[in-house]
Amino acid sequence: IPWIGYIPIGPANVTIIHITVIAGGVILGPSVGAGIGFVWGALSLYHNMVSPTILSAIFLNPLVSILPRVCVGCLSGLVYKILDKRLSKFVNRVLVGVLGTITNTSLVIIMTALFASKAYAAALGIQESAVLETFVATLGLNFVLEVIVAGMVVPVIGSVFDRLQR
Repeated sequence: IPWIGYIPIGPANVTIIHITVIAGGVILGPSVGAGIGFVWGALSLYHNMVSPTILSAIFLNPLVSILPRVCVGCLSGLVYKILDKRLSKFVNRVLVGVLGTITNTSLVIIMTALFASKAYAAALGIQESAVLETFVATLGLNFVLEVIVAGMVVPVIGSVFDRLQR
């Protein structure tokens, strides 16, 4: 992997870093999850500055590169705490892994539409009105892969930490 946590596929990068942010929120709580998300977002901003792809123009805006990632860590920790007594640890972790990934992708799309659509349109040479459809289509495969991987890996990471605490 050229950049730890980013797997280049076509014009975009599938990320696996969100898994560590989600797991951090689950295991260490919402505040630490938000902190890990901030670090991921800052690294995403840097990564897109020094190793640009066709999607990099949007991630140069901190509202796209940092804010969604902070929310992923915080919300993952909060949802896990809320569901802690209602679901088994395994089911809770699968659900939070999936929801954390959905949170990331949804917020990146929303923030792009609100704050970075001109930059994205210019990078692709398309009209600004076509940004949302193009961006969603580009992220479609990435999103499916990221949801599946997070839903499988977050419970494994959580169970390893459970064993270490014994």
